[in-house]
Order: sequence, then C-alpha cells, then structure tokens
Amino acid sequence: MTNSSARSRRDGVRSALALALATVSSFALNAPAWAQSAPAPADAAEVDYDIPAQPLSSALLRFAEQSGLQVLFAQNDVEGLSSRPLRGRFTPEAALAQLLPSGAPRIEVAGDQIVRVGPARPQYAGNENAGEEEIVVTGTRIRGAAPAGSNVFTMDRADIEETGRSTVADVVSTLSQNFPGSQGEATQLGASDSRRNVSFGSTVDLRGLGADATLTLVNGRRLAPAGFGNFVDVSAIPVSAVQRVEILADGASATYGADAVAGVVNIILRDDFEGAETAVRYGGATEGGPEDIGFSQLLGASWRGGSIMAGYEYRQRSDLLASERWFTSDSDLRPYGGTNFSGTSSNPGNITRIGATNVVLAIPEGQDGTSLSQADLLVGVRNFQNSTEGQSLLPDQESHSFFAAAHQELGALTLSAEVLASERTAFAYSRQLNTNLTVPQTNYYRQLNNLFPGQGNLIIAYNLDADLGPTWYDTQAQALNVVLGAEYELPSAWMIEANVGYARHADDSTQGNIYDSGTLNTALASSNIATAFNPFADGSNSAPGVLNGLTYESLNGSRTDITTVAVKVDGPLWRLWGGALRAAVGVEQRRETFEYYSRQRRPGASPALRHFYPGIAPQTPCSANCSRRSSARRMRSRSSVT
Repeated sequence: MTNSSARSRRDGVRSALALALATVSSFALNAPAWAQSAPAPADAAEVDYDIPAQPLSSALLRFAEQSGLQVLFAQNDVEGLSSRPLRGRFTPEAALAQLLPSGAPRIEVAGDQIVRVGPARPQYAGNENAGEEEIVVTGTRIRGAAPAGSNVFTMDRADIEETGRSTVADVVSTLSQNFPGSQGEATQLGASDSRRNVSFGSTVDLRGLGADATLTLVNGRRLAPAGFGNFVDVSAIPVSAVQRVEILADGASATYGADAVAGVVNIILRDDFEGAETAVRYGGATEGGPEDIGFSQLLGASWRGGSIMAGYEYRQRSDLLASERWFTSDSDLRPYGGTNFSGTSSNPGNITRIGATNVVLAIPEGQDGTSLSQADLLVGVRNFQNSTEGQSLLPDQESHSFFAAAHQELGALTLSAEVLASERTAFAYSRQLNTNLTVPQTNYYRQLNNLFPGQGNLIIAYNLDADLGPTWYDTQAQALNVVLGAEYELPSAWMIEANVGYARHADDSTQGNIYDSGTLNTALASSNIATAFNPFADGSNSAPGVLNGLTYESLNGSRTDITTVAVKVDGPLWRLWGGALRAAVGVEQRRETFEYYSRQRRPGASPALRHFYPGIAPQTPCSANCSRRSSARRMRSRSSVT
C-alpha cells in the first residue's frame, strides 16, 4: 500500500526510473543497484511510511520513493530476504531499522542523500556478542527511535517457518537461551507441585532463572498469567498468527520490572495481511506415538487508510506413552550401562517391617495372595517396580484459536482493535503414587495366610498400579486478550496514544483415579472378604467393590484477569547535532485479579468446576474444599528521553 500523500509528476517518473534500474541490476550479479527519488531535506526530518512486508529489494524501492533518499544496493546482497512491515512516521534511520529483517545488509547513511546497503550481517546465532551493532530495544516507549540495547534478536516469519514447529512453545524451544526444563507439557507430570501448571501449559524461561523471571509480551502488552499466576502460557498463541518474535536475552528489570530479570520475549502478531492463506499440517513418528494434525485459515483485506485481518487455527496431537519409546519403557537402565531407577514400592510388594523389627522380605510372584505362607517369602530379596509404566510423556492435546486485528485512519486519528482467543484441552496418564501399607492383624488375607500372628502390624512397600491403574488428568485452558487503541497526530510531529486492554486466562483440571488413604486403611483393617483389600497378591486380587470405592477425583483451577488502561504522549523536543531530542511521557494503570479453587469428589459425582469463591485462603494446605481470591492495582507513570 503506498502513502496517501500527493507526489509530483517528477517524483513518479523517478520512481519508475528506480524500478527500471533495480530490474536491470538483477542481470548483473555483482553490480550495484540505485533506487533514486527526490532529494531529501537537509535535516532528514520524519516522514510518513506505509510499506507492507514484501521482498526486500522492492521494499527498498518503496523506501526510496517515500523517504526521498537515494539507495544503493547490490541485488545479490538482498536476494531471498523479505522486509518487515513499516507503517508510521519515522526518521530515515529509524524507518530502516524497522524495515530491515534479521540478517539484513549493513546500513550506512552518508550525509542526507545516500543510504548504502552493504554485505549482509550474520544471523543472531552467530552475532550474539557483536557489541558494535546498534539494536532497537523491544518495547521502547520512544516512537521512531532506535536506542542502543543489548542482545536483542528477532525470529521473523521466515525463521519461524524454517523451524518446522507447530506451536509457539516449540518455536521458542529452538533458542539456546531458553531452558526446556521449566513449566511445560513435558515436565508437568514430573513436577514436585503439578498444581502450579494444571493444564499442561508451556512457557519461556530465559537462562533457566524461572518462568516468572522472563517477561512475555504480545504486541508489547502483558498477557494474563496461567497456573498459580507465575508464568504466561505461550501455547495459547497460535503460531499462524505470529509475525515475529523479539527476544531481549539479558536482564531488563530496570526497564520492565522484577519479572524481566532474565529478559523479555515480545511476540508480534500479524496485522497487515491481504488475501487468503490456508495451511494444513500433518506430522507423525516412524516408530509409533503421537500424530500432529493442524489446520489454519487466514483472511485479510485492506483499503485506503484501513485494513482488517482474521484467522482461525486448529491443532490436535495424540499422546506419547513411555512404553512407546525403548529408552523410557523401562526404568532399569542397567542393560544399557546405566542405573536401575526402579522403585522398591512395587507389586508384588516388599515387607519392610514386622511390628518394630525391620526386615527385607519380598512377596513372591505367580500367586494370588490366598495361599501364601511365611516360608514362601524371599528373605533378603527386593521386588522392583518399573517407574515409567503407564506414564504419558506427552499429553493428548486439542486446541482452537481465533485472532483478528483491524485499524482505520480517520484523518489525524487512527483507531485499532485486536482480539486473541483460544481454548485448549489435554488428557494424560500418570502412574500411581507409591505407598507404605499398614496391614493390621485383622486383615482378612493376613489371617487367611496365617502370616506372623501376634507380631503386630506389617509394613509393605507397595504400588497400586496393578489394582487401580494409572491416575489421569483431564484439563481445559481458556485465554482471551482484547485491546482497543487510538492514536492522534498532534502538531510538530507529536502523537498521543491511548489503549484499553483486557486479558483473562482460566485453567481447570480434574485428576482422577487417586487412591484415598483413609478408605484404603479401612479396607486393610477389614476381616470381611467382601470389604478387605488383598496386599499379598502378584497383581490384583481384591473384590471389585473394594477397588471401586478406593478412589476419588481432585478438581483444581485458577483464573487471572488483567485490565489495563494506558495513555502516552511522545514526540521531538528540539534538534541537536546528533539528531532530534525526543521524549515520551505516559501513565498506565493495571488491575489484576487472581482466583483459585481446589476440591475433591467421588467418581461420578456432579461436576464442581468453575465455582470460584472470594475470601482468604486457609493457612493449612487445601484438603476437600478451599478457594482463594486476591486482587491488586498498579499505577505507573513513565517518561523517557532520547
């Protein structure tokens, strides 16, 4: 889309000449190409730019037309590169910094007439420590400025597509600065407190300092955190909606606050698309396991002074079980030169104490616990349980995402709107927790086998997988982000910008088939075959009615709401020998509300999801029912000068 300001007939002729010269230069592989327009004013003042994303060679021609500068470049230096979209009022230097993609050629401004484009710079992976390069810091408050920052690099749309990944979390995982062991779908099942990430969300954790030390933004604005409110779930962002990802991989707490100690990740969404784009994706493994199916549809249109874009993305990936990979199917790695990570809480179990006496007695295999004698017990032997049996490595996930963006120019006023909404469900298995069973002398099966009569309680290291099967997680995550904005151009190149935003993230999780220790102890003490639990069998040999009453379901969830109102005014103060002195002044108010619930129910009971109750949480851990609601308001004023 060209700038709406009028141009002279002579400018149009020179634009056509620039296009012709660039076309001719493509036939001479090493010959420089000129893109020439009207001479620029001596002070290289700000001008309006409107250049959509396109091949870099044609984008430089558009830049020459709209800036009035002459551009010299070699066709082979920019071949295969695509520009970033550029819209707004900038100085030539700031406009080029915004226009050029990662890995673009070097820029040198010679006076006010010529912008030289030299050989391409290396990509971020090989240029991370290059201190001489001037970088645009993500999230700067100064419009059109290009302040020097530290280690800001960009993954543009082409880089994202080259990774071949289907989610934002997978794309970010390709960064060497990102720690993969933080909150994520592959680590949630093994987490010490899995309720912090009840819906298998994924996050960015720069330098491994914790997910709450990396600030994750979308279009420079905060999202509502997930879980216990300590991380942003990037899996709620559809990868088809992402234009680029800007990463500041150094501490930025002085600029952004304590939640940016490790750095900042700013995900920029697409907002200037014309036409239709349909994508279908299928991925699978050669040795069984998950299948990944995806579909996305993008539609966009533009007109004089405005544009609209909307898209939908669907993704479904089946689960991956530990049994489907040889290196995780068995926790005993001794055949491969490793260690045996299997546990001694097993089935059949191990008797570790008789009364007050510690013993090592393994219950033998191949019997049902009804004809076992003391002589059958294996002295000095331990049974081991495969600790990965029945475990999911990756959950089954299904997600739906919708995103839209629109803007309209009304003279000096520009109105804009953004919407991002997603829903994701997940299901996974986890092995039963290990337990030490206390078997009193009243237990029916202990009496039947006449095991250690009159010697007190037996302690058996046991695992309930064979009796109850694995536990399971059934989760749902919903996210919503809405932003309404307005910009108004003031005299003397000043601008006032205001926006109102609302973000919400809600997680709900049901963990089922959890054994109830109180009910289990009652069954262990029972002398009735119909109600007693059999802890002496290889496998399971208790009455079905006993097993059905041993489990319960745990319901956990959280919801975070963020409302933001921000106003900013910025523009040039006066011109110095090194360029214009610019300033930005603004104020922002943010209100956050966090709610959490945890309760239990028997299988088949009425659902109790999404019942949030206000109040102060008890000081003791949640047991059957508890909830918490808290809120905070933050007011911040900002001012910057550059």
